[in-house]
Amino acid sequence: MRGNPRIGVVQAVGAYALSLAMPAMRRGWPEMRVHLCEDLRDRLLSQLGDRVHDVLLLPEPPPRLGFAFAPLLRESLMVAVPHDHRLARQARVAPEDLRGARPS
Repeated sequence: MRGNPRIGVVQAVGAYALSLAMPAMRRGWPEMRVHLCEDLRDRLLSQLGDRVHDVLLLPEPPPRLGFAFAPLLRESLMVAVPHDHRLARQARVAPEDLRGARPS
């Protein structure tokens, strides 16, 4: 990788995605300096169109045409419940299992 990338991030994604990606980037390219800008999605998209940023980290595909996009991460999200909760007996929890999730 060459140069110092300019990465735009939305608040909901920035800290999480970068905490996962930055260690690998630092190991692979220790001399690289990343320039980060946190802002609102629409403003970041406008700035990407103006080439202010090299790449954006977004929680979903951009709503307008003209940008290429690809998934970056697929991470597990854990559900924590008290030991006596009905979901505590399940090895996996699906999103629909959370409907009406009240202790048993």
